[in-house]
Amino acid sequence: MSKILQANYAIFHTSIIILLSYIVFTAMMFALFLPTILMGYWIMDAQGQNWWIPDKGAIALQLFIVMMFLWTSSLVAQIQRFVVSMITSIWFFHGHEELSIKPSLWAVRKALSTSFGTLCFGSLALPLAQLATTIIRYTNYGFQRCCGHEILSCVFSKTIASVNQFAISYSSLSGDALCTACRTADDIFTRTPPAYYNAVDWLAKMIVFMFSLMLAVIAGFLSFLYAYVRASPQDYTQSMGIMNFAICMLIMSRLTDMVPHTLDAMYMCYSIDRKYDQVHSEEVHRLFGTLRNDSADI
Repeated sequence: MSKILQANYAIFHTSIIILLSYIVFTAMMFALFLPTILMGYWIMDAQGQNWWIPDKGAIALQLFIVMMFLWTSSLVAQIQRFVVSMITSIWFFHGHEELSIKPSLWAVRKALSTSFGTLCFGSLALPLAQLATTIIRYTNYGFQRCCGHEILSCVFSKTIASVNQFAISYSSLSGDALCTACRTADDIFTRTPPAYYNAVDWLAKMIVFMFSLMLAVIAGFLSFLYAYVRASPQDYTQSMGIMNFAICMLIMSRLTDMVPHTLDAMYMCYSIDRKYDQVHSEEVHRLFGTLRNDSADI
């Protein structure tokens, strides 16, 4: 893993640029959201106490801004995954060749041009697929099964399972649309099911999540202290701390996600080699081969 990041330092540089762009976008959305808090009016109840009533239009506008922020945040995450996966796959398959263009520039140009529509659709489809997977899993264990429910659950589970993080990674390599990439990526893992890789993937995501969580808690606590001392009225101090915690968590995830994205791309390239009985990188085959006890196949 460290050798890949050292050989492709552009992964870190590109992640920094994406992070800075995401910070600017977050600041713009935050600036749009703040004025909507003041859209409302005061009323006095029978006991003479004043209550702030937000305007109905303000609530709808706040929901719209939040939904656009979440969708764009997902889009930024998919752009980063696409770029990191493409840089990693170029290193894996063509690392020994002289290229006329830098892989990072090629990946960014492709992500923001021919594959931008795929990323926009994927940024909406992938979270919905993950939500649907959770719902199906809950209904399987939380409710009494019937024959029809088992059939629908099996069909939808198979379809939704193919819509995963490897679809975007494969799309960066092949240039296919999301639906085509989902079908092809699902076929690639016939010899190397992701079940062998889940433990490594879970560990990497847990490490970067804990790191991001630690920094987000510190940022949220400091903003809470600042709001408690300087802000007026004091009722907004908890909201300010929670909001800054959430924003910091989202921002840090954009930077630290380059680690699991790189691992996903490496495993996808390894699976392609296994499918066609090729070896483009002995180190990667040795790394993932130990998970399946097939190092003898190298």
